[in-house]
Amino acid sequence: MIKYKFMGQVSNEQVLEYYNKNRIDCFVHASELEGAPVSIMEAESAGIPIISTDVGGVKEMIDGNGFLLPINFTPVEMADKIVELLELPKEEREKLGKKSRQIWEEKLDAEKNAKEFVSFLGKEGGKKLKNIILITNGYPYLGSEIGFLQAELKELLKSFDVTIIACITTEIDDSKKRIFEANALKLLNSESLKGKVTFCEYTYKYSFLALIPCALSYFFDKRVKLERKEIVHSKNKMSIKLWESIKYYGEALAFYNWYSETFKTEFDKEDTIIYSFWNLPPVLGLCLNRNKIGISKILTRVHGYDYQDEQWGKRMRKPFAPVIDTLIDKMVFVCNTGKEYYCKRHSIDDSKCIVSFLGSGSYTPVENATRENEDIVASQSDDCHRIVSCASLIPLKRVNLIIEALGIVAEKHKGKDLEWIHFGDGVLREEIEQQATKVLGN
Repeated sequence: MIKYKFMGQVSNEQVLEYYNKNRIDCFVHASELEGAPVSIMEAESAGIPIISTDVGGVKEMIDGNGFLLPINFTPVEMADKIVELLELPKEEREKLGKKSRQIWEEKLDAEKNAKEFVSFLGKEGGKKLKNIILITNGYPYLGSEIGFLQAELKELLKSFDVTIIACITTEIDDSKKRIFEANALKLLNSESLKGKVTFCEYTYKYSFLALIPCALSYFFDKRVKLERKEIVHSKNKMSIKLWESIKYYGEALAFYNWYSETFKTEFDKEDTIIYSFWNLPPVLGLCLNRNKIGISKILTRVHGYDYQDEQWGKRMRKPFAPVIDTLIDKMVFVCNTGKEYYCKRHSIDDSKCIVSFLGSGSYTPVENATRENEDIVASQSDDCHRIVSCASLIPLKRVNLIIEALGIVAEKHKGKDLEWIHFGDGVLREEIEQQATKVLGN
């Protein structure tokens, strides 16, 4: 018999608290594409063995602490590995868990990695560095980046003033923005830090009419000649690639126009670095116009979606990769696998590319914590095998395959109690819950 529960979207701290208060036999991950998933890092911080697809930087997190599955694994293959792990003697499972924790301590501790990265930024900026312009994909107004950013931002604020530009696509009410900002400052414990943090948001609204002049500019802009050339030489669905490239270019210019108007005389180029957390259109817009903005250093992190052509679906490719390489100062990959993929795929000199793992937090008790879901901290019986997964309920994460695999495991483990807990929400939730009811029962 297998019991299961969908916990929905909860904070990283709550996930870690659950891991700390419950014995967990394994963490399963079925994603088709990844960069360096924080969900696996968090599981390893709690000493949990891992079963995951061999995608992105995952192989750099699995070494004697679990099993890697091929990208196109079958539910039977996943089920076999789950059963193999569950049937190991307790001492062997504990060894796997200790190895997970060791890997986290050596490579994936967010606080340690943040210190190393901020030290690197300081060297890049030189002795005069005072200001960091940090471009996010919504933080602090959207919650998806908090697990990545918090440790790094705390470390930045120990030495520098930070201006956060949150890129969003939907306007947020001013009163709500103030609440998000206050919550972010509280989590950062900003009063104890040397630097000052300033929040501002950039809202991009797609407009076909606005793209018409951008399209004309695109074909006469010598700076993007390399991009046009690559599309023509691909000889495959050129019209789709060209249109997506023009849209990307238009979004990049829109951001630059907003930036140049908003920060006319705000920063001195000698004491400021622009650091984007994602390699997306704002980076291109600033790089194309770097001589005008008066900032001498531009860096970007590179995760997964923002470099893997495969994640761009019908758009066929991540636009402007070769152009960015010629204009950026440094590209900071979150795993070695990502750097190798990018440099090989685009025949790029890797002298501008470095690797800096992000990492995750580990469990720290918080007094009087406000919880979205009290169920997740309830201690549960240790008389069962407990399996956990944490992923958005979207097609890319393939949680449906986990359910099919667990159905097979339940058949092989008849008479033994099994429990599956899933953290995460998304557009497929209703469909996934219906599948779980059908395959695993009520």
